[in-house]
Amino acid sequence: FQYEHFIRGLPILEKAEFPFADMISHVLPLSRVGEGFEALNGNYQLDDQTTIKIAIKSQS
Repeated sequence: FQYEHFIRGLPILEKAEFPFADMISHVLPLSRVGEGFEALNGNYQLDDQTTIKIAIKSQS
């Protein structure tokens, strides 16, 4: 992460023209966060599906 990337990307996010939520391929509980990191550092496969973006769901 670089601050410059955030500053350049923020206007794109603010326009809300791109469905960024649709990029989430997996929603994992906190107990599986390690599996998510392994997938993103390896072959990008999790639960027999290609991993694009992983969201972590809190346990509450």
